[in-house]
Amino acid sequence: MDSNPFGAIVGGIIGALVGAILWTGITIILRQEFGIAAIAIGFLTGFFVRTLGKGTTSIYGIIGALFTFLGCMIGKLFTIIFVQSHETGVSFSEALMDFDLGLTIPLIEQTIQKFDYLFLAAAIFTAYMYSIHKGKQMHFRRR
Repeated sequence: MDSNPFGAIVGGIIGALVGAILWTGITIILRQEFGIAAIAIGFLTGFFVRTLGKGTTSIYGIIGALFTFLGCMIGKLFTIIFVQSHETGVSFSEALMDFDLGLTIPLIEQTIQKFDYLFLAAAIFTAYMYSIHKGKQMHFRRR
């Protein structure tokens, strides 16, 4: 089995974006943000990194963890934009297109709560562990 770092990066991008969109969708439907969605992004991103990257070293875990962090931040940002668009009566797509990227970090800093850090850490850990392909386990008989 040949590892594929480029495949791992593509998998990380796919997992992070799909996870962020799902996070936002769940928030829109249920009108409440759930920290467990961050862990789901970790699983999803880890799955794509492992499947497309086929890596057995820690660099693949780092790739999964990094893209999970980015996916969680994008999900958080999309949620903020949705709430603001809902409050102002503007469509989500219009609010997304008009959003000033310079406000990203200040807005996330203002809205993040203590439990968000816990779920973010759990998501990053999950992605790290799940991104590394274990390969075939060899079992030896003891004599």
